[in-house]
Amino acid sequence: MQDLTLLIATETANRELDFQLMLTALSRPGRRFYVGRRDAILHVAQQLDGGVFLGKAFDPAFPGSDLTFYRTLQSRGFGCVHLDEEGGVYIGEEADWRKILNRRLDPKVLDPRDLLCTWGDFQAQHYQKEWGHDRVRVTGHPRFDLYQPEYREYFREEAERIQAKHGQDFVLVNTNMSVANHLAGLGMVFSGKGGYDTGGNEGLLKRMDVWSYSSLSLTSMARAVLRAALEFPRRKFIVRPHPSERAETYREIFRGVPSVEVVHSGPVAPWLLAASVVLQDGCTTAVEASLMGRDVLTYRPVCDPRFERVLPGMFGRECRNPEEVVEALKNQTSNASTERVTDLGRSLLNNLTEPAFPKLLEAIDEVGSQSASGTRAATEWSLRKLRWTERAKDTVRPFSSRRAFMNRYSRNKFPGFTSEDIASRMRRIERVTGRRLKWEIHATTLLSVRS
Repeated sequence: MQDLTLLIATETANRELDFQLMLTALSRPGRRFYVGRRDAILHVAQQLDGGVFLGKAFDPAFPGSDLTFYRTLQSRGFGCVHLDEEGGVYIGEEADWRKILNRRLDPKVLDPRDLLCTWGDFQAQHYQKEWGHDRVRVTGHPRFDLYQPEYREYFREEAERIQAKHGQDFVLVNTNMSVANHLAGLGMVFSGKGGYDTGGNEGLLKRMDVWSYSSLSLTSMARAVLRAALEFPRRKFIVRPHPSERAETYREIFRGVPSVEVVHSGPVAPWLLAASVVLQDGCTTAVEASLMGRDVLTYRPVCDPRFERVLPGMFGRECRNPEEVVEALKNQTSNASTERVTDLGRSLLNNLTEPAFPKLLEAIDEVGSQSASGTRAATEWSLRKLRWTERAKDTVRPFSSRRAFMNRYSRNKFPGFTSEDIASRMRRIERVTGRRLKWEIHATTLLSVRS
């Protein structure tokens, strides 16, 4: 089991890469990890002879799952530890969450040796009761572990750089309005790929209602930020859009407000650590900021249970209008408020009870013990072919406006590995864990790590 090969697909680097690299350091010595974009991981998997895949092995069903990637992993002897990056922050009420869970993963297609890891008991019980699936483990998600005190040193250096630039009293505004402000435009929002169900009146009306709610939330948040910025002209407000949002929208809105700056660079964690207070509206960063010990303001100007995200709404102090936001900033506290977190919230996110890294590593060991050993490494020829393919695609894309746009959209979520960035992350991991890892960048989309 020490020679086990693990594949980890990275979808949104700023959200996932830190915990993925930390996992390599916390794993047993002697293991080989390949971390990278989904297409690069598929390329490598075809060269190997078994191991464990961690992550989302097939896309959500819009309207049907593409199982090509998953079937390739199976054919090469890989067992899978299924872990959804969006496994606990859902809109609506409990009945809606169950529909989302069914849409994101169909346990009927899972191989018997695979494990389904969930963020909490609610998700696990759903799959166990509704589908009779018993290969479920409640692990939580390891990215939330990084906000606990024992890991915060990992982000300290970058947080200090942010404070040197923006001061120690700035307000971080995290937005999550991609339905109203999607980077790919309304064409994505009102498409099958974007989850738009055009098969009946109910689907048509629901997407219109979701879009209306998100649009009103966006304009209400903009109004609150402007009101607060005018009230505190010497205080900086950093607006950080969701990776799927169009950042330029906010730059256009706040063009005449010098104290408001729109920034989306690097992972959110050091920004949370550097900020004095976090303002958000139904964003996962409410959970992350609270775990980081930051003061959180949850802004809810529009109340509609059909479209609200329950878990983030349990954290921080609730504000209903711009005046309450201003008042909360005047009476800011220094401690995160979690007293509104209910038993339901804890059942959605097990990290609120216990850490995720140990449980996830146990799941990897369990699947690894039933999978092929995977001792073979990818050949230099196959890695060279991957680099050539990347360069060829980069050459062709500028001649296709659609492909060029999708490439920009993809690069916004996965900008590619650089030696400087990975070296920095590895130095910080060594400081936290005491483990020195061997690593190599094979292409801008593929990194290997030896624990």
